[in-house]
Amino acid sequence: MKRHIWLSILLMTSVLMSAQTQRGVAYRYNGKQKRTPLGNVTITYNGGQRSALSGQEDGAFSLTLPGLKMGDRIGLVTVKKREMMVFNQQAVDEWSVRKEPLMLILCNADEFEKQKENLIAIGRREAKKKYDRQKAELEAKLNASEIQRTEYEAALDKAYEELDRLNKNIGEYADVFARIDESEVDTLAQQALDLFNRGETERAIRLFEQGNYMEKLEKAIRTSQQADQLKAVAEQAKEQASQDSLQALQSLKAQIEAYKMNNDWEKAGELLKGLADRLNTVDDIWDYANFCYHQNNLHEAETYYQRALTLLENQQDKGSLDYQHKKSSLLNNLARLYSRTRQFTKGEAMYKEALKISQRFANSNPQAYEPDVATTLNGLAELYSNTLRLTESEALYKEALEIRWRLANSNPQTYEPDVAVTLYGLALLYYKTQRFTESEALYKEVLEIYRQIAKANPQAYEPDVAVTLYGLAILYNKTQRLTESEAMYKEALEIYRRLAKSNPQAYEQRLALKLSLLAIQYKDTQRFTERDALNKEALEIYRRLANSNPQVYKLHVAMTLGRLSFNDIFLKKFIEAEQYALEGLAVDSTQHWIQSNLAAALLFQGKYAEAEKIYRQYKDELKDSFLDDFKQFAEAGVIPKEYEADVEKIKKILME
Repeated sequence: MKRHIWLSILLMTSVLMSAQTQRGVAYRYNGKQKRTPLGNVTITYNGGQRSALSGQEDGAFSLTLPGLKMGDRIGLVTVKKREMMVFNQQAVDEWSVRKEPLMLILCNADEFEKQKENLIAIGRREAKKKYDRQKAELEAKLNASEIQRTEYEAALDKAYEELDRLNKNIGEYADVFARIDESEVDTLAQQALDLFNRGETERAIRLFEQGNYMEKLEKAIRTSQQADQLKAVAEQAKEQASQDSLQALQSLKAQIEAYKMNNDWEKAGELLKGLADRLNTVDDIWDYANFCYHQNNLHEAETYYQRALTLLENQQDKGSLDYQHKKSSLLNNLARLYSRTRQFTKGEAMYKEALKISQRFANSNPQAYEPDVATTLNGLAELYSNTLRLTESEALYKEALEIRWRLANSNPQTYEPDVAVTLYGLALLYYKTQRFTESEALYKEVLEIYRQIAKANPQAYEPDVAVTLYGLAILYNKTQRLTESEAMYKEALEIYRRLAKSNPQAYEQRLALKLSLLAIQYKDTQRFTERDALNKEALEIYRRLANSNPQVYKLHVAMTLGRLSFNDIFLKKFIEAEQYALEGLAVDSTQHWIQSNLAAALLFQGKYAEAEKIYRQYKDELKDSFLDDFKQFAEAGVIPKEYEADVEKIKKILME
């Protein structure tokens, strides 16, 4: 018995001795002022099984990490403090076991959200001002014959793409900008940040540029290099240079984020490229590659992703966890890029290599690495779905879903959105393979998740609710459950109307498309009055969009006018049908199908000669369309009796 007791004691002692103890300190963020220790902060880790509390006086805390060694990632950490939120969230997400203490910085949650909302408003306003200014300058050049119409359209399209890109990513940029630690930048950068937060963006940018931070960073790096050579006599100079280098670097990064918020993509990209080329670190090269990817500069993104991967291979210990984690992430990014550019073979190879790495580490530390496994599985499943390897796609989606459900059970707030992403992909896959019952069940499950999380964060998740409703609407339409399909369309439309009102640049086009899709369903059920209203609402939006971007939206205006013309024939509004058809052809004369509506509208008004001319001109191209239209008009009873003989004469002409 004593022997067993001693063995148990020895085993427990061994476990305790093998556990790493990681120290850390919690601080309150105080803006420009020095951070102060923050007590009574709860830190939960190790899958929610352990927790620590920071000290009241010094903010110190200690984490006991069984089974981990130096360099291992700590994994998911949850931090709680009433009315506060984590300020340095990215650093906390990347915590690993180390000699130096961990740093945890918290800030007031309400103040942070107010600052972020203010930044979003500033960013959108300045982006719109810049776009309007560019448009006015281009119009002036066009009117003065300094540029051709094609040059004008191309330049205006580019300006609008920049505006649209900022509106899509403004929340992310504002979040990064709001997390800039003002205590780490110099006085000039602090003044610039103050100006930017007050909406004085141009003065803020000028101050950042006056700082010459790239030049200061290069000078500090040169000084640091010189100090290395004179280490014996210049240790103090090196320390100062390192501090100057860090300060210049942080100020430069603040300037980059200011450029992003101000829609100055070229300047932001120039500085990011400068950092990548001068510092030549994996992280800085990676940052620039990500920037290029989101700017749709995919060739440059691929070049720098590959450069980061090569540098990683040459510089780091290939057995280290940090190496494997960074390599896995780089491979995932490259795979996503190759999938987007339809280089599916390359994308598949990258995903598979990333999957091997994350699966290997997940075996020993699932809490830290299983999310990476699920992300890669989901990406590969989507690739297989897009290349019609549907059986393989389904298996991978299910494997990713199993992991994400398991993670969500212990931490729903973090992982339920990921569950919804995988469920949606699987629902779409089942729709493609006509497994409609299974697809419907998954869409409903996705909808329930997004509805729930949208209650707490509508700005982030209401668009996902609308997309899922739209998927269900299409499914119900496909399976002839038209009443349910209409209900889904209408609910999605209400969300898109609300989103388009607050952010028209991002959502007006989607709203117009969804209006047109419901209008098509109303045509199939002969609800022509309601269809007319939807098409008119869509037309108003497309006309507004075409004013700023005619090259893209002119076609949508013409097609919507054509649909209105066709619909008015069923409403026996032949004069209006003629007017809509003429207007649609004036917008885009290549849309010959509208000629069919024009001819019918003229014929049903007794304008036989004008109608006959159109029927003869487009007989070879549109014969089947003409005859099918006559069949639909007859079934709907819209052909005036006094002109039925004229219709028969036209049919004979078409059959000659």
